[in-house]
Amino acid sequence: MEVFLTNAFLYIVWFAWCYKQKSEYSAFYLFSIGLYAVVSCMGAYVFDIGLYQEEIRDSRSLEYLSYLPYFLMFIMMMGVMSPLKVVPKFEIGWDAQRVSLFSKIFLFFMLGHLFFFLEGYQLGAASDLGDAYHMSVSGDLGQKYGSDIEMILSKVFRRLSICVMPIFLYLQFYRIVKNQKSMMALFLLIVGFGATVTPSVLQGSRGSLFFNFFALVYIYTNFKDEIPVDIKKKIYGIAFAVLGLLGFYAIIISFARVDGDVDVALNRIMRYFGEPFLNLGLVYWDSTDIHTYGLRFFPKLLEWFGGFELPDSKYGVDAVREFWSNVYRVNMYYFKTLFGDLYLEFGTIGAFVVALLTIAAGWLAKKISNPLLSHFLLYYYARVIVLWGIFGYGFLQDVFIDLSYAIVFWLLISKFWNPAKVEDGACDKKAESDAEKAETGETDEDDE
Repeated sequence: MEVFLTNAFLYIVWFAWCYKQKSEYSAFYLFSIGLYAVVSCMGAYVFDIGLYQEEIRDSRSLEYLSYLPYFLMFIMMMGVMSPLKVVPKFEIGWDAQRVSLFSKIFLFFMLGHLFFFLEGYQLGAASDLGDAYHMSVSGDLGQKYGSDIEMILSKVFRRLSICVMPIFLYLQFYRIVKNQKSMMALFLLIVGFGATVTPSVLQGSRGSLFFNFFALVYIYTNFKDEIPVDIKKKIYGIAFAVLGLLGFYAIIISFARVDGDVDVALNRIMRYFGEPFLNLGLVYWDSTDIHTYGLRFFPKLLEWFGGFELPDSKYGVDAVREFWSNVYRVNMYYFKTLFGDLYLEFGTIGAFVVALLTIAAGWLAKKISNPLLSHFLLYYYARVIVLWGIFGYGFLQDVFIDLSYAIVFWLLISKFWNPAKVEDGACDKKAESDAEKAETGETDEDDE
């Protein structure tokens, strides 16, 4: 128990220290530390009341519990969050007409993705949320389309939606800050966010609701200080309503998964937020001498170079988890934190090497001069690395494919529709030169 209290104490002290100097840090940086502090406290509480020991039957004895993985996780997270200490201001130089045009185009892609998702959601729509979740992870909840063309269009709209969704939300906050039809932008924020979380609601996924909401919080924090007070009050009101609605759905989902047993549902909600740090020390740390060095994150490499045949994705997440549980000889169903996931994959030293590369990528994203691409990459860094880092690193193959499509997409958008900085700079210099000449009475002919 002392280990978990010490772990919680570290994050509480870290949050208090940074909050004392909050003017030096971004709001999301403080928010993230606070979130980790809450989860670490939940872990100590869940263990103290005996809920974890009751629910997780295959956890090891306390004699295996060590302070080391918790110190290593804490050090890693201090580094991983560092690129988000200060986030560059979002400024693209688009006029109101261009922002409005792209908002409409991007909303079309997002609603297109939602339409095709609903078109193929025949099996899940006929079941309750508990059944929908179990079918989705077991592979029974397949998307069924009337033709190959529908399936292809669904994939196209999905990719485009992933590319445009964050920037669509960015543009609406940008319009609010610039006072460009603020109420319409606020309405589009609600519509866009609703289109994003609807698949999660229908599939009974609490985790997706959690990540999508806090990813939106990240985008909001980039504009928080510039949003007019009257609009900010409306945003807070809507946010509390949406959070209450999502919380209500999360409770319904939890009840549906356990056939309405209230006590079991509440216990599982508490365990959900408490077990990542508990699992790190009692299930995963020092539990295997097998490290696959990236093959679990990029399973196609395993098929190409390892000679293994992975379960077909149509059989769902459960089949994939069972496969890797057999490889590691460790139950892969439990949350394991960012460090725990990297440790399983690369070992202790390898985990920090990968973390350092990840941190470097986060800092490089801030250096990109293209504001659309820079903020898109920082958004995914905050979502995939920092927020997901509470639970693990996950399967990165799809994330990297999605990012590759998005990077190409935003480079093309910037190439053809974003004003060229070089040209703008040349015009500015020409205007300054003309002004100086006007003051001195010189002309271009004098230069010649």
